[in-house]
Order: sequence, then structure tokens, then C-alpha cells
Amino acid sequence: MIFTDLEDNFEVLEPAKQWNNSEKLVENLMKHISSETRAIIIDYVHGLTGFDKVVETVLDAVRKNGGSLEGLEVFVSGWRYCDESIEKVLVNMVKTIVSEHGVGKISALPSNSLDEYSDVVVVSPAVYWNGDVLTHEDFLETVGLRTFSCVVAPVVGRGGVVSEVYSGDDVSDTELRNEVMRTSAYTPSKEPQVVVVGGPGHPVDSRLQTCSNIASTVLELQENKVFILALECSEGLGGKTFIDALLNKMQPDNRCLAKDIESWRLVASRQRMCLVTALPSSIVSHLLAARQFDTLDQAMTYARRLKSREAHVLFVENGVGTRVLEYAAEGDEAEDKHSGNAD
Repeated sequence: MIFTDLEDNFEVLEPAKQWNNSEKLVENLMKHISSETRAIIIDYVHGLTGFDKVVETVLDAVRKNGGSLEGLEVFVSGWRYCDESIEKVLVNMVKTIVSEHGVGKISALPSNSLDEYSDVVVVSPAVYWNGDVLTHEDFLETVGLRTFSCVVAPVVGRGGVVSEVYSGDDVSDTELRNEVMRTSAYTPSKEPQVVVVGGPGHPVDSRLQTCSNIASTVLELQENKVFILALECSEGLGGKTFIDALLNKMQPDNRCLAKDIESWRLVASRQRMCLVTALPSSIVSHLLAARQFDTLDQAMTYARRLKSREAHVLFVENGVGTRVLEYAAEGDEAEDKHSGNAD
């Protein structure tokens, strides 16, 4: 949590309306899972409001359908982050969610096939990520999973909020993508000259590699805003592959990692990027094309000096799954992007 003194001319992004219909999800899941369900795969995204509730609801459905939680195996993947050390932490975070329900085993998703399991439930959020939408289809393709009984696909809306949950054995990828693009979008009430965006929090923001995707929050804004991004990065930039790519020594083979860097560079070339971070200023300026500040107050002082004390400021507390759209003046033909969509 980072604090600053707010001026009068500011706006705080309104998160999406949160999903709250676990009874309907249980009812639908019981049509698609059996008492023989032995494994749940959780594609974990950190910083989501309501995601833990989705996981607990899936466990409840397994139990109500006669399945054994004691004999259940839960596998966790953090494939979006391209970082094995973060994945280990995410496994432990999931343990805190599911262990109290009596689940027998929680571990990282193995690299070998899971075909031995006849009934697998896949929990995979559909979320705006680096200018695109990543869904369960991307996850299944990445990990090479071909056989499963049911998909549970939470839709992540602006502010990192689970706004709806789709489930079944044939969830429409196209429908998911359209819903994410709608609910992730936010149009400011006035044109902002300064946009302040917070990250997903510890542990994901401990290294830039695992939180650099947050820069895509402002990909759709016109140029020359002051973009202030608050990311701790107390453990540095990331792994060797990520650093080599920043130094232009190599192009990473990992598609997500390459997209992270591409999106960051695009935003840095279009906006005056400021990073409130523990990273050294020399690294921030030379490798990240941004200006480093130790505190948000310092960054805000710089932004006001560049624009004006009257400049409109947009605050986005949690940039996960969030797209800030260009301000539409009164009279412009634009869809209202502020409406929620949870049942």
C-alpha cells in the first residue's frame, strides 16, 4: 500500500462489480463433474478479488457430488509469470486457501502428462494481459493438457475483480474474450493528464519480470501522459533471460515474456513513464526508459511540474486486468464502459 496527498482534481477508477453467485456455479458444476474427480488444476493469477471464493466453490461442488477432498490432488500453475520461484510461492498461497477444506495434496503442475486422471477440473481465469486476453485455451495449449472434464473460467474485470464465472465442458473462448474486453475497460470521466497505477502486490511485484505486464493498463491512451507505476521490485529485475532481453542480447523463446517486454517498451515510448520502486535509478532510466522515484509523493510532484497543478489525475489501485480507455468527450459516440456484469 502506497499513500500520497491527493489534490482536488482526481478520479479513482471504479472496479468492476464482483461476482457473487456460488450457488449457481455449484449447480452447474455438478452437471459436469463426477464423484471420481481426482484432480483440480488451478491456473493462479495473483491480486484478484474473488478468485479464492471461486476455488472454494469448486471444492464445495466436488464434495457435494460425492467426491473425496482427502483423495483430491490440486496442481498449481503460474505460467503467465515465467518464473519458477514465483510459482513455488503461488503453490503455498493456494495451500492456505484449500488446506482447511481437507484437500490431500497440493503441488506445482508437473511437466509430464496428466492423462492418467480421468476427471480433471481446470480453473483458469480469463484476463486482459499485455494488450490481449489470455484464457483457458492459452493455458491448455501452453501446458499441453488435452483431456479434462470441466473448465471453470473466472472473468477478470477492471481493478482485478472477478466479475463473472463461466463453467462447463465447452466454454466459448470467443465469448470469454469479448466479455473480458468489455468488463476490463474503463473510460475516465475527464481526460487524465496523469495516470497512477498500482501493481498486484507482494510476491508478484518483488521482481519486475513478474509484474511488468501492468504497464499495458495504459496501452490504449493517447501519447504524452505522465504514467506513474508503483512496483516494489525489491528483488531486482528478474531472471537472466529477462535481463538479457532488456539488454537486447537475445529474444526470449517464451511468448509471454517477449510480450511483457514488447508492451513495456511500447508504453515507455508513448508516455512519460515514472516508476516508484526500489530499483536503482540508473537501471530504471537506461534499461526501462523511465524515471525512478522512491515515493509516490516525489513522482506526483514531478508530474504536476510537467503538466500543471490543475491536471486531472486518474488513480488505478490495482492494474491487474484493467484497460484505461481514451476519454470520450460529451457527444462522442461511445459505449458506457462503466457498467458491471456480475449476476
